[in-house]
Amino acid sequence: MTLRFDLVADAEQVDAKQGDAKQGDAEQVDAKQAGAVVGMGHLHRCLALSEALRDKGASVRLFLPNPSLAEKMFSRPVFGSWQSLWQEDAPERREMLVVDSYRLASLPIDVEARYRHVACFHDDQPPPAFAELAICCDLSTKNSACSLGDKRSFRGGRYFPFHDRFARKATATTTATATLAENDAAAGEGGERGEGGGGLLVWFGGRERGEGLVPLLTEDVLGGWRAEVVISPVVEPCASLLALARVRAGRVRVHHAAEAMEKWLGRCAVYFGGAGVTACEAALLGLRLILCPVAENQRGNARALEAAGAKVLCSPVVPAALRNALRAEAEGGQPALALDALGLDGRGAERLAQALCERVSSCEQVSSCERVSSCEQVSS
Repeated sequence: MTLRFDLVADAEQVDAKQGDAKQGDAEQVDAKQAGAVVGMGHLHRCLALSEALRDKGASVRLFLPNPSLAEKMFSRPVFGSWQSLWQEDAPERREMLVVDSYRLASLPIDVEARYRHVACFHDDQPPPAFAELAICCDLSTKNSACSLGDKRSFRGGRYFPFHDRFARKATATTTATATLAENDAAAGEGGERGEGGGGLLVWFGGRERGEGLVPLLTEDVLGGWRAEVVISPVVEPCASLLALARVRAGRVRVHHAAEAMEKWLGRCAVYFGGAGVTACEAALLGLRLILCPVAENQRGNARALEAAGAKVLCSPVVPAALRNALRAEAEGGQPALALDALGLDGRGAERLAQALCERVSSCEQVSSCERVSSCEQVSS
C-alpha cells in the first residue's frame, strides 16, 4: 500500500514593493515580529522530509500559505495552497498530516476525519493538541525517540531534516583562510572550497534586505575576507548594500537568486548569520560558524552550536565583534565543530521519514489484526 502524506509548511511571503509580510489567506504579520513568527526554515525542513518520504515510496503533497514566491525560489513541482487543502472535498482518509507552523495552533478542518495520524514540528513551542506525534529540531534538546506526555516525540539533531543535497556533501572538509589570493581562487566558477580556500557566507533570513549589514562589510571589518551576501529572491537588496558591493567590487558580492545558497554554502569556509536551519546546514558541510540569533526560537540552536565550537555574537552585531571573530578564524588552528554530540550527521530526514512510515505501518497492522480478531469472534 502506498502511504499518503500531506505536509503543511509555513513560509514567509513578502511583497517586494510594499515590504509587507503576506500570509496568503491568513492575517498579515507585523514586520517587527515576522522573523520570530515565520521563516523559510519551515519550508526547507518540509522539502527535505518530503523528498525522504518519496524515496521510501510514499505519496507526498506540500501546502504553503501562498505558494507563488516559493515556486520562484525553488525548482520544485507546484505547491498547493493552505486554502485549497482546507476546502478540499477529501473522499477518504490519508495516512498522515505533518504540520510545520507556529501559527497553526488549530486547523480549520476535521483532522480525525481526514487523517489517520498527525505530526507537528514544535521546536521550543508546545506541540498543539491535534498532533499525536511531536518533532523537535531544537539542537539543545536531548536526542531521543520517546514519549512526551501523551505524544510520541522525535527530538534533537538526529531528526533534523536536512535536504539530501547537504547530506551528500557532509563529508566535505574546509580550512578557513583570509588571504586575498585564496579567497579569489575560491570565488572562481570552478573553485570549490576544498580547492583553494573559502570566503564568508552572509545570510540573515528571508526578510533581510541588507541595511544592517553595510557597516559590517567594510574593509576594516572584513580584512582579507571575501563576503558572499545572499539575499532571498522574495525581497529586493537595499540600495546601500548594492552601492557598497559596487565600491568594493570583488570583495563584497550580492547574490539574489534561488540557487545562490546551495552554490555558496559549497564554496565558503565561514558562515555568518542567524542560527536557524541554514546555520545547521552550514555546520554539516564543515563551515565554521559566527552566529547571531535573529529569533527567539533560534537561541537553543545557538547555545548548542556554541558548545560545539561556534562563535555567537550579541544582537545587534557591532563591527568590532565581527572583526575580532574573523581575525580568530583567519589565524586558523580552530578545531572542527563537535557535531557528533548534537546528532547532526545529515541523515535526519531519512531517519525521520523512516520513523513516520513505521508509525503508520505499525498502527495499520494493529488495526488490521483487531479487525481480523473481531471477525473471528463474530464467526465463532
